[in-house]
Amino acid sequence: MPKPKPLGRDLVRVAVYSCVPDAELRTQFAGLGRRYALARYWLIATEACDDDPFVPLEMRPGWAAVRQALACRDIHGVIVAEAGSGTDSRRELHRLDTVVRAMGGFLAKAVAAHPLRHGPGAAPGGAL
Repeated sequence: MPKPKPLGRDLVRVAVYSCVPDAELRTQFAGLGRRYALARYWLIATEACDDDPFVPLEMRPGWAAVRQALACRDIHGVIVAEAGSGTDSRRELHRLDTVVRAMGGFLAKAVAAHPLRHGPGAAPGGAL
């Protein structure tokens, strides 16, 4: 029987990122990202969120923290909830993936098995 891998050198460190205006949805998206990471035995090194998806990605403080962690090689990848990354289209999500890859990381999209509840003021379908 194979031995389980010890934690250490091969540990995949990730950030969980979301950008939605509703606090309840931010909590749900962060939880979804955490469960996605834990199911893969990834270490969540940082969590960041922004609350205004209409602010350009480059100007969001939470995203700046994620970008800094990627640049310093503190993390290997970024997990976003498909409906909680602050992007409003597949094109924007592709752009986010391109940015993360250009910095040597990977982007993972966590998808809820069941629709998430939307709080007051939440956009239908959520926003990344």
